[in-house]
Amino acid sequence: MLARLLQEERTAVELLAQQLRREYAVLKTRDAPGLEQVVHDKRLCADHLHQLMSRRLDYLRVQGFTADKAGLAACIAAALPADRSELAALAADLEAAAEQAHNQNEINGAVIAA
Repeated sequence: MLARLLQEERTAVELLAQQLRREYAVLKTRDAPGLEQVVHDKRLCADHLHQLMSRRLDYLRVQGFTADKAGLAACIAAALPADRSELAALAADLEAAAEQAHNQNEINGAVIAA
């Protein structure tokens, strides 16, 4: 179950990052109508990601772990030995994808502020 949640969340983060890259391209061309569409699409991606994050955090709480990074690490550590490496890799992939999306969002914010 946790593996599926992490995979779904990573996919959603990657889709959000794609929307952020689209937003950057539109910001560079100053295409106002295009920006409206991208912002709408980005909001849909962000809302979906929020739902998936909530599902993962709920899962952690139900399993008796805290709903944070430490709880995820503890949940992975408590998993069957055969599952731990896959779960750890999925969690690391999710974290890396989230960092990339965050960085792109920061770049977009700088372009808007300029």
